Amino acid sequence: MDALLTMNIRRAFRDDVESLAGIEKEYPDYPAWGVKGLEAEFGNKHSVTLAAEEEKNIKGFINFWILPPGIQLNAIIVSRNSLRNKIASGLMNKMLEYAKKNFCREIDLEVNIKNEAAISFYNKMGFKKAGQRAKFYNGKDDAVLMKLEITSL
Repeated sequence: MDALLTMNIRRAFRDDVESLAGIEKEYPDYPAWGVKGLEAEFGNKHSVTLAAEEEKNIKGFINFWILPPGIQLNAIIVSRNSLRNKIASGLMNKMLEYAKKNFCREIDLEVNIKNEAAISFYNKMGFKKAGQRAKFYNGKDDAVLMKLEITSL
């Protein structure tokens, strides 16, 4: 059965924070927010955190800020054992629904230049390189700035 048919994407709850932080821990090089950072997002009126779950288990999440006329994508991460199951695509598509409902015309993000898998995924989703920040991550790795123009609202 296709993963998208069994996956549920919903707003995350404070009770989900431990599970979300657990997914972050699966990636030692990921710039994790941790429990405190994730909890803080529930106090940000611009912030949306969505969780992708299958059979009541969270498999990934996305966090973005709605700042019309744009969206800032802050985090998207999928559990290692759920990679290549279209979870990231499902989360991105749900974010696009939010963008359209809020009349946002672009989505911006930054990604570590060494994260080739993420850059490839963003390119497949239609993002284009918009710039670069030197030594943005840990004073070492550059950040690639990417942008998606939303043409159909």
